[in-house]
Amino acid sequence: MSGLRASGMITGKAAVPCLPHSLLLGEAPPLFVPTYLTRRPDGFDPRAFQYTVVDLETTGKATRADQHDRVCEVAAVRMRADGTVLDELSTLVHPDRPILAASQQIHGIDDAVVAGAPRFAEIAGNLLDLMRDTVVVTHNRAFDEAFLGHEFARLGLAGIRIPGLCTLATVRGHTDLPGYRLAGVVKSLSGAWPKREHNALDDCRSTGRVLATLLATGPTRLTLTPTARVAPLPARSSGRRLYPRMVQVRSGPYTGVENLAQFLPAHRAAAPASSSAGEEYAALVLAMARSKSLGQHDAARLASAASEAGLTRGGLAAAHLALWQARHHSIPAPVGAADAKDLHHLAKVLGVTEQAADRLPPVTADLKGWRIVPLGTSAEVREVASWAGWHGATVGVRPSKTTRLLIAEANTEVAALPLPAGTAIPVLAPEAAKTFLKARIAESRAEAQATQATKAGREDLPTDPLIFPTSLLGEVWRRYELPGQATQGTFTPPVRWLVEQASDPTARFASWQQKGGRLGLRVRKSGIPAHHRRLVAEAQPVLEAELRRASAVRITPAPRRLTSPAANQAGPLTQLLSWVKDYARKGR
Repeated sequence: MSGLRASGMITGKAAVPCLPHSLLLGEAPPLFVPTYLTRRPDGFDPRAFQYTVVDLETTGKATRADQHDRVCEVAAVRMRADGTVLDELSTLVHPDRPILAASQQIHGIDDAVVAGAPRFAEIAGNLLDLMRDTVVVTHNRAFDEAFLGHEFARLGLAGIRIPGLCTLATVRGHTDLPGYRLAGVVKSLSGAWPKREHNALDDCRSTGRVLATLLATGPTRLTLTPTARVAPLPARSSGRRLYPRMVQVRSGPYTGVENLAQFLPAHRAAAPASSSAGEEYAALVLAMARSKSLGQHDAARLASAASEAGLTRGGLAAAHLALWQARHHSIPAPVGAADAKDLHHLAKVLGVTEQAADRLPPVTADLKGWRIVPLGTSAEVREVASWAGWHGATVGVRPSKTTRLLIAEANTEVAALPLPAGTAIPVLAPEAAKTFLKARIAESRAEAQATQATKAGREDLPTDPLIFPTSLLGEVWRRYELPGQATQGTFTPPVRWLVEQASDPTARFASWQQKGGRLGLRVRKSGIPAHHRRLVAEAQPVLEAELRRASAVRITPAPRRLTSPAANQAGPLTQLLSWVKDYARKGR
């Protein structure tokens, strides 16, 4: 370990070698330095680091040197340990090869979807900038390393060595769950399934929530344990505009447009969009404002234009505000009740209600669905009818089967209506009618608030901190930690059972042994119960092979000093930097 940047990540000083072309087509060297979250007291404080969560979608699963599948979507979310999002990246990637039908069934990306996307070489600089000086986090490190390392090796960047934390191995090691697929982990820790799977940006956000929840609510304090030196990331210029994937927007009047923002990165520094793509998007949204509808074909064009324009979420918000302003300017003053409702609805679905608040005409829909009819010409009757209309009620001229309330002065005669048996329309005096309708308004607002709370609970806004609001972690926390070297590979039920037995200090036939930072399995065959011998025979060779491939874990005195109580109380990052640099200069 030979240096530490201000963000708290250990880096080496060696130059990044470029592999010859003949090696670029072979197996790429390891990209990630395995890094673990453990219960050891002598690791780094994970709260001192920033993290970049990365997720990939690929054309297939082949990782052979002669026939390697490629990346077709990549997303990354840079965050703090508490879940605060600092930056996001999301883009489709042109893989320069067909996407297998089996893969299309998983992630929904086909050749047509990536036809206009950038190549990996064009976005590699953006990804490197986001990962710089952070711990890279994936859910299944081996899979992402195989494909990401291959893509970097093709660009002559095979010497990259960055700290890689696997939430799959981490959750296996610290929690006892029925399964460890990302969606299942989200369900087990939060109580709710994720809204979408196999969308790279959504999966990044889910993985970020898992990590932040582990760090914030785990019953046992976790520390960060890198296993070897890391190499500095090379400087590479950021590429052209990115191309985020959009899930199909629903059709209908103004519906679905607000969904676009969910698939755009929250923050992004990218090349400016082409003027033609931006003009196409502007033309589409302005046409939508004039036509007051959004059909399925137009919805698809709108999503495509947003991708082509390279819009960030902020850029999309600006475009939507311009759309609302265009609609507002097209309505002559004074604004009538119908146009006022239209402006409110459009602002809501475009997500610009707050920005347009000072220009929105006052109108409510608390009495939507109520049809009232005023009887007579007295000022009191007309005033209550006008007040009800302003709150969203429909004011009729004569009673009908759909009328829900009649407002009339005392002793007013009402003509008989051909109503179904057992039904009646209430007839109230102006003052009583207003009191009655105020009660209905209160009920409507309470129902709207409950609905909004339910929707908020179903899916966090993408800009919210990435942490589960309600964590069930305490219910599934393991009593004994399973070592990360034993949980990062094959984890079939027999292997899982043997790992759990070796980690339990009360087990009599299996245990772990450490030698030079490497983890070994010790099995005392004479102590194996007869009914478990076949299970051990099946799991032991698989687990031992995984342990041989695992990296050694060595905790040195320097990291031990970094996590001492005095250091945690003092807290200045500059002091931590000084300690690590002193240790590096000693050449240990």
